[in-house]
Amino acid sequence: MGTLFNQPERLQHFIDREDLLYEVDKIIDVAEDSGLDIDKVIDIYKAASINRFIDCYVEDGDAFDEQIAGIGEILKRIENSISNISCSLEEAFPQNS
Repeated sequence: MGTLFNQPERLQHFIDREDLLYEVDKIIDVAEDSGLDIDKVIDIYKAASINRFIDCYVEDGDAFDEQIAGIGEILKRIENSISNISCSLEEAFPQNS
């Protein structure tokens, strides 16, 4: 899980010819091993890919929530500091009514 100041570089992922052929071979192997039609294996592969995407999305959301919570804590400390400074200034320099 990435952190606010320690983000890994985001890489672009392209599918080249070899990657595509590898995926085709995997699908054919699964179809042969399972006895399912290639179209059915592709549908299952799509569903598995969607599940993976959802898992990644949830993981990214968790990291975002942690980062926002940390920023919220920092903002609370800043607010408290400003309030303390304001109170100190009011005590040191009372306003005439």
